[in-house]
Amino acid sequence: MIKLFKHIFLDVSLLYKNFFHWNISKVFIIVYTFLTAIIFQLPFAIVTLWIIYFWSIDWVLLWEQFSAWVLWLDLITMITERPFLYLVLFVFLFLQASVFYITLLYSKVLFSKLYLKYQNWKKLKFFKDYSFTSKKIVLWIIFILFVPVFWLYFFLRKMFWEHEKNVLKFFQITGWNILYLLIPIFVFLIPFFLLVSSIWDFEKLSIMLSDQPMNYFTIISFALFVFAAILFICISVRIYFSYIIFADHKNYSNDKKALFYVKESIKLTKGFKKIIKLVPIIIVFSIILFPIFEITSSYFEAKQSNTLNYVEYRNASQEGRQQLLKEDQYDYRSLILEFENVDNETLNRSLMSYYICIVILQLLYFFVIYKVIEMVLVSFYRRELIK
Repeated sequence: MIKLFKHIFLDVSLLYKNFFHWNISKVFIIVYTFLTAIIFQLPFAIVTLWIIYFWSIDWVLLWEQFSAWVLWLDLITMITERPFLYLVLFVFLFLQASVFYITLLYSKVLFSKLYLKYQNWKKLKFFKDYSFTSKKIVLWIIFILFVPVFWLYFFLRKMFWEHEKNVLKFFQITGWNILYLLIPIFVFLIPFFLLVSSIWDFEKLSIMLSDQPMNYFTIISFALFVFAAILFICISVRIYFSYIIFADHKNYSNDKKALFYVKESIKLTKGFKKIIKLVPIIIVFSIILFPIFEITSSYFEAKQSNTLNYVEYRNASQEGRQQLLKEDQYDYRSLILEFENVDNETLNRSLMSYYICIVILQLLYFFVIYKVIEMVLVSFYRRELIK
């Protein structure tokens, strides 16, 4: 175990030995995957906008209600008048969001590829080792804007099939991973609904829960949830390495089917000992990397928040001040004691200094800490799983 820790520390040190290349790569991968995600979700966005525009849907009301996580009578009436149309709309919104998020996850493959190169004492060459060049991205945007949506898939398949196999296969791998992650969800939902249906009388269930919170229903539900949560974490760990395997062209050829990488990840993580080894490694590196940054960042954010709240209090009218003093969200009386002798110019300088400190901390986090845990996982894969 100590030897494994030593090797992982040495692998992490490679990031700082390649500090400038690593951070340039981080910026490039993040921008690249973000642009790719926007491009991939464009067909669904176009259909969504077409439905909203041509069917005169009040998208402002729709956005306000869903962003606030409430359903008012106006929105319910609007949906019930045209249920099929809104079903299609919600399906395309869900697909748009899912495609965008899943495409962002492609960065895991690119970072794995980058870190595997570092471990072999090599570096990725920009605009060559990624999936497609900036020229192809521009062409892609142009064609997406001018080619009808229904022909888009066939066009891209013909135009980019040989070049974009990596991205398409990544989507397939992610699809299989999602199917595996549905297992613990159904493990919880099916028994839970059977349990609810066995009671059947929802009024009786409500009375039972209010009169006796700790009853057989809550105990069984909680036990099911804990079991499903543990199962979800275990499956997540076992399928995570499918992306690293997909990026590892040295040990695996790239012509395998998508399911192979998922099964190989499950095969490599077989045995409870490997997961037990990984957990303390993640904990140790998290303790090393995050607490100092989190504590410092929280301190400056709290100071900034207190100053802003006092400025709000000072700028409020007499009636507004009385209302703020009645609120329980902030201890305005303590803020008054702290800032009553501080002039506006000093307050503004303090706010600016806190803002600058927070920005500097965020930049330090990005350049020094961000994506280090991925190297820990890649190192664990190389040192422990395929040794």
